Amino acid sequence: SKRMASVPQRTLTLLVCDGDAMHDWADMFKGVSLPGCAIRVVQASWIEIVCVYYSDSGSCMVTAAPVHDTYGTVRPSTTTFKPDLVIIRNQVRGPTPAGDRRSVLFGLMMANVPAMNSLASEYMNLERPIMNGALREIELRVGQDKFPFIQQNYYSSSSGMVISPELPCIVKVGHAHRGMGKMKISSQVRFRVGGSHIILRYHRTRSTTCPPFSPCTTTTALPSHT
Repeated sequence: SKRMASVPQRTLTLLVCDGDAMHDWADMFKGVSLPGCAIRVVQASWIEIVCVYYSDSGSCMVTAAPVHDTYGTVRPSTTTFKPDLVIIRNQVRGPTPAGDRRSVLFGLMMANVPAMNSLASEYMNLERPIMNGALREIELRVGQDKFPFIQQNYYSSSSGMVISPELPCIVKVGHAHRGMGKMKISSQVRFRVGGSHIILRYHRTRSTTCPPFSPCTTTTALPSHT
């Protein structure tokens, strides 16, 4: 009998932006495939990813030092590949300039690489007031009973922090997540003192306020030093 030639499989490469080595995405996808397609998982931190896009060929090439890789490459070794899909599990921008990898996100957006969550939502999440505005629009459209959103005040500059919200409140300064840049304010005097601290430390900085004991990690704002 005539032996049938094997049909070569295409390999789809999944880039997972997750720098936590305890999360082994390559292992999660072990043995998973699509019809006619094998799946390779490259898991890396944002700070160990470089993205290049070539408009003439429409190719987006990524070089990464993986924490996990289906092919076994692990940092400090690097691998270069074309991502077919991106799964985002970490913030693009850390609390310090060293952890700012917005440039990688911008490259993926320019190349229109499919992603979960969407790259547009990750871009909006860089500046929380924009994300909060989108969430507020949903609340206004469907009603607070169906989509209750945290009550907030927004101050484009500390010079506007004259009339305080209902006290006590939480003042959130800066873009950082995980509770960084928060102050609990319990009196009008402390509210004004907090505003003066923002002037001295951050110059003209945006800030938000929300009630205490609420998930205020969604109410960050981006410092502006201009």
